[in-house]
Amino acid sequence: MRQLETADLNEYIDPCIKYKCNFAVIVMIGFALVEHSMSIAVKFSAVQECGSNSTSVLEAYMKYNYYWICAFDYLPSSYWRKLRIDYNRVSRLVRCFDDSINGIVLISFASNLYFSCLKLHYTISNGFHLQRCLNYPNYNEKDSTGFIPDYLLIMFATYSLVFVLLRSLAVAIIAAKVHSASLVVAPVLYSVPSPTFCTEIQRFIEQIHGNTVALTGLNFFYVNKELILTIFGTIVTYELVLLQFVKS
Repeated sequence: MRQLETADLNEYIDPCIKYKCNFAVIVMIGFALVEHSMSIAVKFSAVQECGSNSTSVLEAYMKYNYYWICAFDYLPSSYWRKLRIDYNRVSRLVRCFDDSINGIVLISFASNLYFSCLKLHYTISNGFHLQRCLNYPNYNEKDSTGFIPDYLLIMFATYSLVFVLLRSLAVAIIAAKVHSASLVVAPVLYSVPSPTFCTEIQRFIEQIHGNTVALTGLNFFYVNKELILTIFGTIVTYELVLLQFVKS
C-alpha cells in the first residue's frame, strides 16, 4: 500500500482523455446525422418515383412513413374499442387514486387559500414594512432592540408572500393537468374523416365529455383550470372587501 501511495501514477494518466472522448462523440454523432440524412433522401426519392401524382411528395412521404399519424382509413373499429377500454382503465385508476388523497387535496387548497389571503391582506394594508411586535400595544418601534435588522424582516415578508403564492399556483396547475390530459384525445377523435367514423368513436367522444376525470377536494370540487381562475377571483374579491372595511 505504501508503494502504491508513493508511486507516481501520472505517467499512466492521459491528460488529453477528455478531448479524445469529446472528439469521439462528435465524430459518431456526425456519422449518424449523415446516415439519417441519406436515409430521408432515399425515402423521398422512392416516394417521388413510386408515389401517386395526385398528392404532393411531402404528403406521400408522411403517409407512407408515418402512417399512424394520418392513416385513419386503415384503423378498424377494434382499434378504437381497445383505446376506449384503455381510457376506462386509466379513468378508474385516477378515481381510485383520488379516493385516497381527496381529503389531502381539500386541506391543501383550503390552507393555501387562507394563507394567500392573509399574506396579501397584510402586505396591502401595511406594505412590506413588518413590525416586530404587532400584539404588544406598549411597544415603541423607536426603542427597538431586536437582533434582526429591518431589511431582513422586509426580505422575510417578501419571500413569505412570494413563496405562498407560487406554492398555491404550482399545486393547482399540477393537479389540474390530470383533467387537461383526459381531454387531449378529443381533438384527435373529431378529426377522424366521416367515411371511417364508427360507433366506437362516437362512444369514445361521449365518454370523454360525459365523465369528468380529475382530482377532487373530497368530492366537493374538481381541480381544473377553471378552478384556478375561480380561486384567483375569490382572493381578489376578498382583498377588495377587506380594504374597504379598513378604510372605513
